[in-house]
Amino acid sequence: MIDRVSRSQAGEISKRSRPYVTLLAFLIFVSAVLLFVGRADPTAFEKSRLWVIDGVAPFLETVSKPVMSAIDYIGRADDLVALYDENDRLREENQQLQDWREAAIGLEQKLERYQALLNVQIDPKMEFVTGRVIAESGGPFLKTYVVNLGQNQAVKKGHAVIDSSGLIGRVVTAGQDASRILLLTDLNSRVPVFVEPEHVRAILSGDNRNSPFLDHLPKNYQPQVGSRVVTSGDGGLLPPGLPIGMVTQQQPGGKFRVALFSNLSQTDFVRVVQYEFPKVVPIEPEANADARQSETEEESPAEGPEASVNTSAVASGNAGAGNAQ
Repeated sequence: MIDRVSRSQAGEISKRSRPYVTLLAFLIFVSAVLLFVGRADPTAFEKSRLWVIDGVAPFLETVSKPVMSAIDYIGRADDLVALYDENDRLREENQQLQDWREAAIGLEQKLERYQALLNVQIDPKMEFVTGRVIAESGGPFLKTYVVNLGQNQAVKKGHAVIDSSGLIGRVVTAGQDASRILLLTDLNSRVPVFVEPEHVRAILSGDNRNSPFLDHLPKNYQPQVGSRVVTSGDGGLLPPGLPIGMVTQQQPGGKFRVALFSNLSQTDFVRVVQYEFPKVVPIEPEANADARQSETEEESPAEGPEASVNTSAVASGNAGAGNAQ
């Protein structure tokens, strides 16, 4: 039963495939004939080939236009994607350049502040350290700054603090890595000064205003407006000659205000002047006695012969006087 079914299916398949086999055999025969004729006489199919090309050319041209347009659009899409990528890359590079520009401007400004800070002339023998204001403690009764310099940088209480224009205050407390600066405008600030060019001594006192005033001026003395005010160094607290400001017009109450050279609201970098007042070492009494004794011993040999000569002369004079009598 199964053999009969398989034989019937095979017969149906063979019947269906006979036309295809015949067509394939015909095409192979025609191809062989055309190949043989083309080899024997190459010009035999030239006219036919040209006729076919002429007939197919308009169709190919019509079909090629949308194909070329599609290829053009695809190329433009690729260019657009590349343009977006390039734009993102340029945007990122521009941001980096902006960051570098900001960093360069910051460094330039910092360099200018350093250069301005070096313009303040101080005694070459004095040493100093450079730091930066890191905090401001302001209030109705307190005007101080905090700088990032301390005992580790040899900063001590009483050291003068200057910026790019002149004196701004002095150190009142020094920690290991930070110090507090009492500003000239503080209510507790008192600084001995000279009013130039007369070199008149006075005390620069703060009262929590932007401009301190001159106190303890000599009687009947009025400084000229525009006179320069510098530290006097009296008391050994601050080094002499540090610039402070200029005298302004007399205020109500007879006080002469001093406009500071420094703009305290814009102070950034500062220098702490490590100034030590020269100390005189007293000579001990024992050392004085030893020195005087040594000087006496050195002078005694030279005086011995002179004293003997004078004694003999006096004796001979006395003897002559007795004989004359």
